[in-house]
Amino acid sequence: MSENNSAGNSLREFVVIHLMMGCTRDQFIAWLPAACHFRSFQIDVDGFKTIILFPSDAFLIEIVSKESRKMALLEIPVLEVVFKFEKTWTTELIDQFMGRFKQYTQRGGG
Repeated sequence: MSENNSAGNSLREFVVIHLMMGCTRDQFIAWLPAACHFRSFQIDVDGFKTIILFPSDAFLIEIVSKESRKMALLEIPVLEVVFKFEKTWTTELIDQFMGRFKQYTQRGGG
């Protein structure tokens, strides 16, 4: 899964991973520091899209709130999350990062 994205005058290629998560934007941002191993990041809100930049680590996350899912009286928020890793990231590094991210953001009951 790769995508070309123009940034300035140079073309950059990304490895792109899409997730749908059952949380709000604020919950996601609250979980983000631990889920990303306390990397430095910047948040930029562009209309309905929130872009989280990790400048020193060559990746970003885009999040967009979607329509909530409803079942009877239960309402679950839906957040579309897109990870874009620059091609400098190896498959192994991406897998390690995503494993940690999913571990820290997984919610549920037993």
